Amino acid sequence: MNCFQIQTFLLTFVFFLFSFSKGFILESNNKDVPSKDFYKNGEILEFESDNEERKKRRVIIRRNDSQQVRNLKKRINTLLRQREENERKRKQQRERELKNRKERERMLREKRRERRQKELENRRKNEKRRREERARRRREEMEKRKSTTRTTRSSTLTTTTFLTTTTISTTVSTTSSPNPTP
Repeated sequence: MNCFQIQTFLLTFVFFLFSFSKGFILESNNKDVPSKDFYKNGEILEFESDNEERKKRRVIIRRNDSQQVRNLKKRINTLLRQREENERKRKQQRERELKNRKERERMLREKRRERRQKELENRRKNEKRRREERARRRREEMEKRKSTTRTTRSSTLTTTTFLTTTTISTTVSTTSSPNPTP
């Protein structure tokens, strides 16, 4: 390698060293704003405060800019501000809609629960009424059976005398109803 090649190599090395270092970049004091998808150690990096982000999104108007360039930069800043405002409004609208939807769902759940409670209460009342009706019918049926069955009574009288034993047996049969049920 000759001297010229070594000098060129060293100059390119120094140039790249300074060009990729933070000290060489003009706006090196500004922090890089990471994207939302940028992760470090499994956690999302903390974003800078909202003001800092707004400043970075704004176009800087310099003193030596022409009037036409200044007007364009002002227009760009206005559009950026409007876009941020619209995003903020959309976010608030989504939050309101979400809140309203949750409230509606809660109200619907409450109404369904009340309706279910009423249905269960009505079922209990109807079941109780049916049980009482069945019990009443059974009692009436039993009373009806008792009144229509035949009643048979037997009694035996035994008398003993000296030489003879006499037994007298009587049977009484009564029917209360003309048509007995089996």
